[in-house]
Amino acid sequence: KVTMQQARAAPYPSAAAAARAILAAGGLAALFRGMAVPLAGAAGETAINYAAYTAGLRSLARWSEGGGREGGSGEAPPARPPLPAVALAAAGAGAALSPVLAPAELIKVRLQADAVVGGARRYSGPLACVRATLAADGLAGFGRGLAATAAREVPGNAIFFVTYEALRRTLLPPAAPPSSSSLLADAGTAIAAGAVAGAVMWGAVLPIDCVKTAVQASPPGSPRSRLLPTARRLVAAGGGPGALYAGLGPVLARAAP
Repeated sequence: KVTMQQARAAPYPSAAAAARAILAAGGLAALFRGMAVPLAGAAGETAINYAAYTAGLRSLARWSEGGGREGGSGEAPPARPPLPAVALAAAGAGAALSPVLAPAELIKVRLQADAVVGGARRYSGPLACVRATLAADGLAGFGRGLAATAAREVPGNAIFFVTYEALRRTLLPPAAPPSSSSLLADAGTAIAAGAVAGAVMWGAVLPIDCVKTAVQASPPGSPRSRLLPTARRLVAAGGGPGALYAGLGPVLARAAP
């Protein structure tokens, strides 16, 4: 995905062509470049996202029921909250997640953008990339792309959770006594709804993600880029708005599972 989004002068005709270029430049290990950062942070990112989402649903339920009545922090959110409440809680969770996600994705994107650069690589690994960022930009350097990350995560999270909840309610039969068949139906609808919701979300926010990649892939010490000027530059360089959908194939292939 990142390789295709970065190839503006000579775009790859397909994901397979991008994969061949990565393999030619660094072998099989190059396909796993940047893996350490999301692997280390995935548990924390997911915990923040779902904790903030659940807390948002609880707060909205208390507000709608009694104008802010007190409730314990362990109070369960409503079983089937209204979809507008789902959207608000999910958007708030996306906002809470973005400051944590942006620095991690900055390192990952720089490492992956570096995978097919000709000649010597800029970074030997995540720590080298962290040191280069600190040396050139200080701690503030890790905030590069924060606005773009929030612009993706706030609507993206809302789209994901609303799509997931709407599909679950459509596909799942009314509550029935627990049985092996009802448990299988519950698991099956969760898997199907999650797969579709992931694909819908990424299809919707990919243009923002493409801009975010361009903002974060710029080397340490380079001038900061803003969202709209970067988007206009990508569209001009790529010959139209379709340039903002670079990497769509890999994104959709990843989103569903």
